[in-house]
Amino acid sequence: MKQTRPNPAFIHSVAKNLEFWTQKLVDLSEFEVAQLYGDKDNLVQAIRFGLRIPETREAASKLALDAFHFVDRAGYQREWTRILEAIETKLLPLDPDLRIAILNRLGQLYRHTGQYDEAVIYHEQAQSLAKQHGKELEYGIACWQVGADYRWLNRLDSAETVLNEALSVLREVDEHRLWLPAAMNELGILHERRGNFERAEQLWREAYAIYLENGKVVDANRIVRNLILLLARTKRFDECDDFIAIVSAELADKRLVTERAMMLLTVGAAYAQQEEWQRAETVFRTIDIDPLIRAGQTDWAASTVVNLGIVLARQQRYEEAEGYLREGLRLAQEYGDDIRVVSAAINLGDVLAAQQNYQAALDYYDVVERYAGKYPEHSYFTSELAEALASRSRVQMKLQSGDDSAESSP
Repeated sequence: MKQTRPNPAFIHSVAKNLEFWTQKLVDLSEFEVAQLYGDKDNLVQAIRFGLRIPETREAASKLALDAFHFVDRAGYQREWTRILEAIETKLLPLDPDLRIAILNRLGQLYRHTGQYDEAVIYHEQAQSLAKQHGKELEYGIACWQVGADYRWLNRLDSAETVLNEALSVLREVDEHRLWLPAAMNELGILHERRGNFERAEQLWREAYAIYLENGKVVDANRIVRNLILLLARTKRFDECDDFIAIVSAELADKRLVTERAMMLLTVGAAYAQQEEWQRAETVFRTIDIDPLIRAGQTDWAASTVVNLGIVLARQQRYEEAEGYLREGLRLAQEYGDDIRVVSAAINLGDVLAAQQNYQAALDYYDVVERYAGKYPEHSYFTSELAEALASRSRVQMKLQSGDDSAESSP
């Protein structure tokens, strides 16, 4: 049966709707992004209609890309993955610039939902296509994305190589410095994980200054969060407090679930670093995890619950801590966040040992060994593994001494 071609009036209506949404998504404030939640279905409908008509297909594809930041912050990654895959696979041929952009965004969506191998596939395609067509800026962006994927896959040497390549290219061709600070941030994260704190701080401070210069307050605040944690970790608490004041001042204007949770987690973690346990607890309890889970941000929900369990344990409120740590471990395993799994498991082992439930404690130290052992070059995992093995040895000695209070884990 022959498909009926839409009449010109309908095509014009679809085009005008795409134009409306394209203008609406330009330079949105955080509050304006939050207000779009209720209109998300209308945005999706505009794109889907636009993709069906040859005359509006390119505009619809570009709108799908323009909406990426709204989608990412609002937690609609999985839904948008299907839209971009439809564009990339069913609507070829695309011009190289558009296809590279879609491949890069698809890779990001997969990475942000914990599917790192799939992310690498899309980003390496973007990298190859950009190089093939001599697109230096797009090549630098793709290198940054590949480096981020490699870091999540714990291929740290490969990540460092390709991220340095990204910085080298972007310093030359990113005229407006839109992408350079993101690559700096990623390389800073890698150096921080390897214990190269001075280099990480240098990269983050430079990225922070660039974002502020460009008026990118949200992105600048994300860098501030990294700096707060690093300064607290290196016990430079006065500088840490200065940055906490900056973040706290922004909280009142942040309406998005993920952004607010990220900021509060950072502030709470910084207080915990200073052993201000009650202040940290108060901050963590202000984070509502249900909207995070509904928005697909299970990793941030896991972080919240695990951190709350840790600060309760530090206050020797072991029964409360145990419940939060078990839930945090479940959420972290569901999301595939090995860092949070290890953090929850080692603290859960310590909490159970403190309650003389020694056999159950050993089970969770074994969980730490199983997960942390996958990352022999990662400073966090090696440190936590050493601590878990030491704790396990102490608990085994208690069991050998004839303590009868041990119970099996559920």
